[in-house]
Amino acid sequence: MNFLNSAASICRRVSLRELITEVPAYNGSGISDGSSSGLSLVFKRWATKKTAGSTKNGRDSKPKNLGVKKFGGENVIPGNIIIRQRGTRFHPGDYVGIGKDHTLFALKEGRVRFEKNKITGRKWIHVDPKGGHVLHPIYTKAASTKMELETASSSS
Repeated sequence: MNFLNSAASICRRVSLRELITEVPAYNGSGISDGSSSGLSLVFKRWATKKTAGSTKNGRDSKPKNLGVKKFGGENVIPGNIIIRQRGTRFHPGDYVGIGKDHTLFALKEGRVRFEKNKITGRKWIHVDPKGGHVLHPIYTKAASTKMELETASSSS
């Protein structure tokens, strides 16, 4: 029976007011000699810096090397990359091809020429061929028959 009374006295409810009035918040010496009554509060100082281990930075992507590779007036050979771009900021013109990643490249040997439409603002890239413009054989036949028709109609 005595044991139950002592357990009840240890486990009795303590009000907040009792804790505040009976317990010193700060001991001057920092060491408790057991003479103070009530519970002693222990203050812990938490780390202000995160320990080494994980970082949120440290990742970087490879450079994409976009931009103009051959400028206006430069000589190019077939296959030379003129512009690497994302999307079609520049559009392919005469003798210029476009890759699946919108890279513009030369289809013929010649000189690079840039053109900008004044109304729409669209930029075109052309290659002026070294030997001049050469029509495909199909178109040369069509052009020669058209010329024959024009000369025949003008003479009559």
